[in-house]
Amino acid sequence: MDKQFFNRVVVLDAGLPGQTGRSWSGLRIGFEVEKLGDKTPDTAAIEVFNLNPDSRSFLSEPGTVVRLAAGYTGQGDSPPEVFMGDIRPESIVHAREGTDIVSRFEAADGGVKLQTTRLAASFAGPIGTRDLLREVAAKMGLDYAQLPDALPDQQYMCGYSIFGPVRESLDDIVQSAGARWTVQDGELVVTMDGEATIEVAVLLSPTSGLIGEVERMGTTAVRVTSLLNGRIKPRRRLQVESAGFTGIVRPTTVRHFGDAGWSPDFYTQAECEVVS
Repeated sequence: MDKQFFNRVVVLDAGLPGQTGRSWSGLRIGFEVEKLGDKTPDTAAIEVFNLNPDSRSFLSEPGTVVRLAAGYTGQGDSPPEVFMGDIRPESIVHAREGTDIVSRFEAADGGVKLQTTRLAASFAGPIGTRDLLREVAAKMGLDYAQLPDALPDQQYMCGYSIFGPVRESLDDIVQSAGARWTVQDGELVVTMDGEATIEVAVLLSPTSGLIGEVERMGTTAVRVTSLLNGRIKPRRRLQVESAGFTGIVRPTTVRHFGDAGWSPDFYTQAECEVVS
């Protein structure tokens, strides 16, 4: 196994947008992250052990955003990000368990923005699909990933107006271009329908994190399990090389499971479509 997969590290950052936040590492932090690769927000269930009273109060501030990074010290100074999203305030629970105080909460990637953002905005024409998507992402407070080269830059000669839920306007703009959208780690990600992102494929083999054998799920789908790898994302291609299966696959669902050293759970599982 590659030496980069040794010594776990988990870092949790939290704060209000635009303000100085806080960061915790060296504590016991457990998590389950689910990324579905569609318009459903990515979600995370996170637990942190033995935060002090001030930190517990800090997490409960309305509008708090969390960033979870996890990986191995051999991967460099900063572990890969596996999740970023808004804490759901109603989910926060602080409970004493023996000698520990465990803080548990749930978060959704862009969840608040996707569910609540409504706009009354007009964009002067002519404006193309690409510029329009960037403008809408900015209005939502989201970054945006690089758009696919194949995305048609349809021109709205008379401009474009949004009155109401932003997600409905995103549906209209993206579907008209034959594409799909999702929010991943605070970014608006657009891909052509049925295509992968333009990111470089992640190699997955027995020496680069693959655990066990590739599980076939019919003739066109597989399930792969690896050591925790935040680079594995929905729609980002994987180059799988194993004794029982070799090929390019496109993840449709990705789940990350982790615990900062107190549990054996520290792995990524992806359900994928076979591309070639």
